[in-house]
Amino acid sequence: MAEHLHALAHQFESSIQPLVIRRIKTALVRTYTDVVQNHTMQMAAALSYYFVLSLFPALILLSAVVAYLPVPDLFNQALSMMGRFLPADSMGLVRRVLADVITPNKGTFLSFGVLG
Repeated sequence: MAEHLHALAHQFESSIQPLVIRRIKTALVRTYTDVVQNHTMQMAAALSYYFVLSLFPALILLSAVVAYLPVPDLFNQALSMMGRFLPADSMGLVRRVLADVITPNKGTFLSFGVLG
């Protein structure tokens, strides 16, 4: 009885493996075709480009708005959270730019951030 069950299990396993491999191959081919036909890589590159271009105006706007919120040290907390994700050199650049922006007149830079 045990030998019969073992033979059935082996037969079942050998018939399932080609089906699984064929489905995986089909899924990979469809994924590749979809990525190429829908220009997924070009869209990803464009989105990352626009994200980088919009980062500094968004940070300027954020720094101007945060300056008016009644939460103590919120801006520094936001910068320290960003520091977890950005490299040290990039974070230094962000800190310098934002320090220059928020030091003089806050209202002017709020309107500049909205326009930018």
